[in-house]
Amino acid sequence: MKVTDKQFAKDYKILEAVCKELSVELKREGKSYFYYPDSKVIALPKCVKSKASLIVGLLHEIGHVIHRDSIFGGLSKTENHNRVIIVEGEYKAWEHGYYLLQKLNLEHYNNFYIKEWAKSWNLYIKHVKDCHKLELLNMRVSIID
Repeated sequence: MKVTDKQFAKDYKILEAVCKELSVELKREGKSYFYYPDSKVIALPKCVKSKASLIVGLLHEIGHVIHRDSIFGGLSKTENHNRVIIVEGEYKAWEHGYYLLQKLNLEHYNNFYIKEWAKSWNLYIKHVKDCHKLELLNMRVSIID
């Protein structure tokens, strides 16, 4: 998706204002997007594929700020429960980011956001499936031992 410099500057300024309202600091550092809840910092990569990917990544990270608590948070701490909490948090962050996109009239990113959401969600599903395969393999190994 192509975004003009002028449009990007306008949209980024809108999201900076949202972060300020949420008392979250933005930092361009590292290679990926990440929200640090303890320090209330959203890290954005120094280099990005496109201006649109930066906006979409930032919307997703703001989604993490908005989605604070897991409905599964009261469950005992097990590997399976932790994985459920992570998956729920990622889904909710994408969902909140999408609603924010609509609320802020950033609909020109709509299709790109949905494509990135689907791409990321497929990676989460693959990761969870791979972890499950590893657990099954570990179970078989422990039964054989």
